[in-house]
Amino acid sequence: MGVTLLIFVLLPLLPQSPDPDAIPPESGVRPAGSSNEAVLAAVSAGLESCAQARVLRPANCPQKVDDLVGQADEVHWAIHGDPVDGAYAPVWSNDRFYVAGNAVMTATYQVPYQVPSPENLTVEVVPYRAEVTWTDGKATIGDLRSFDRIDKQRISKREPRFTPEQVTAVVRTAFHRCVAGTRSPMPPECPSWSAAQQSDHATWTLNGDPLVNSKQTFESSTGMVHVTGSYSATVSTHDQFLGMDAGYKTTQSGDYDASVIVDGPELHVLQIKSA
Repeated sequence: MGVTLLIFVLLPLLPQSPDPDAIPPESGVRPAGSSNEAVLAAVSAGLESCAQARVLRPANCPQKVDDLVGQADEVHWAIHGDPVDGAYAPVWSNDRFYVAGNAVMTATYQVPYQVPSPENLTVEVVPYRAEVTWTDGKATIGDLRSFDRIDKQRISKREPRFTPEQVTAVVRTAFHRCVAGTRSPMPPECPSWSAAQQSDHATWTLNGDPLVNSKQTFESSTGMVHVTGSYSATVSTHDQFLGMDAGYKTTQSGDYDASVIVDGPELHVLQIKSA
């Protein structure tokens, strides 16, 4: 009993193995000519390269989509906003720089035979950890991976320089694009509905203004503005089956969360998701 108690007392005093995934403290002398700007530019370029991947879980990259029902086709990734804005300041430790931050990416893909629609879109907040070496006066991206233990409190992206009215306007425009289509269900960037029936001959109509009583919240760890509210839309289909009218008319409604981000000089609605 006494030996066991002694072990438990001494365990916290023993040297702990360093965490290989942690961001180490600053140590050593930084290479001559190096700069934080050059290091962040290399990280941004590495993330842009990862966005060229055509699979949902690319090797040597931090992003992934897990909620896959079947084999994915037509995979396309895109980065939105500035992925190094608000990142941890680059840390030099021994022989390389370390950077961590959040990138916002979207993935569009198709899952054949998925009902009610094979088309998918997901907005992914991608926490990353990058190692950058400095060789021959240049920053070179090395290891780039997901960093699930990132401290969101340390990520502070710039708030968009747009008025609430401008944010409201782009979300309203996105809703009008959603109901301008002639298919059911709506496109994947629009609110989903589990009861939607598939049709290539649909007419959508918004019932009222979905931005009435909406609220806006800025998320500093991602740079996104979330607009929340409620919507209602009526869909009428005009399909034929064996020479008979198989159309129907019904109402889709509920709460939504619209993700808005600054892409270059403009506001961009990433997705209006059912809440």
